[in-house]
Amino acid sequence: YCNLQRCTTLDAVLVQLEHGLDLHPQTDNRIDFIAKAIQAREQTLIILDNADDALRLLPTLLTSLHRPSNQSRFIITSRQRLNGVPCTHYSVPPLSDDEAQQLFVERSPTSTTSADSTEAIAQLVRALDGLPLAIEMAACWTDILSPQQIKARLHQRLEFLSNTDDNAQTLDDVLRTSWQQLNTEERTLLTQCAYFT
Repeated sequence: YCNLQRCTTLDAVLVQLEHGLDLHPQTDNRIDFIAKAIQAREQTLIILDNADDALRLLPTLLTSLHRPSNQSRFIITSRQRLNGVPCTHYSVPPLSDDEAQQLFVERSPTSTTSADSTEAIAQLVRALDGLPLAIEMAACWTDILSPQQIKARLHQRLEFLSNTDDNAQTLDDVLRTSWQQLNTEERTLLTQCAYFT
């Protein structure tokens, strides 16, 4: 598994591949070293996740890494299509209402089984278009907000679930969003608990 999020250079992609394959190259030709390591493993599944920032680099790199005699396969996830190499594209459809509600309940850190919650969850997952990532992000809030409160806040500010443009929230975004969810008393208490060195 290699997370290519924010990998915009070939070096950054190679670092992730080396880490994911647990390699420690002792050569200047890192691509050849990685290719030989993959070939030595015969059947290997390599997942290049969040590859959007690296898509322009991957056709050349994959061509260099893949050897005809090798049984290894790559799975590349991105919001955009990879072009320039022979591959099969799969679109991931939204979840059905039942699947979406089940995912929400499974990912919620607290119990969400009341009748009011069930209806709010159904409305919430529909509002999120059955998208698994959005549902998982919403479910994370159930330790401090009820499904009804999450649903209400969706209509106020969708930003509290959304990521930055590059699909990766920064720590600053997380803290700012969390701070905005607090009421005045909670902000005062948190401020009093803060200690800076």
